[in-house]
Amino acid sequence: MLVLMCQAGGQRFAVDARAVAQVVPRVQLKAVAGAPEWLAGLCVCRGQVVPVVDLCRLIAERPCPRRWSNRVLLLPVPLGESSRLCGLLVESATTATLPVAGADADATRVSPWGQVLLDEQGVYQLLDLRRLFSRERLDRLFPAATEQA
Repeated sequence: MLVLMCQAGGQRFAVDARAVAQVVPRVQLKAVAGAPEWLAGLCVCRGQVVPVVDLCRLIAERPCPRRWSNRVLLLPVPLGESSRLCGLLVESATTATLPVAGADADATRVSPWGQVLLDEQGVYQLLDLRRLFSRERLDRLFPAATEQA
């Protein structure tokens, strides 16, 4: 399986590449007054306003440090019958190929974010985007869209 390996909060994560619409460098984000801390801000992409979630804030409760290696993963998130783009701010991103087998079923229970796996560099987590973009978070990001769903 092709994945994007990324880092956030000193931990390694993987995202199934099929779930990623595009990877872009960190862009200028517009802060939103009263938004949850895990929302890094908003950007405009493909003619629409896209919320960008800070994975470091979710994982380590601190903002992603500003670095040239920061990336925003643009992910279509399902909202009822349609989907909207949402950004995920990470510290870095590279591609890798993972074996399809090898997930430790018992380790899945220790992480709220997805399966915990092991490779030659150590432990990493395969992000379950449904857990990351929970109904509660989607309600905060797209209130009008989730009310209609």
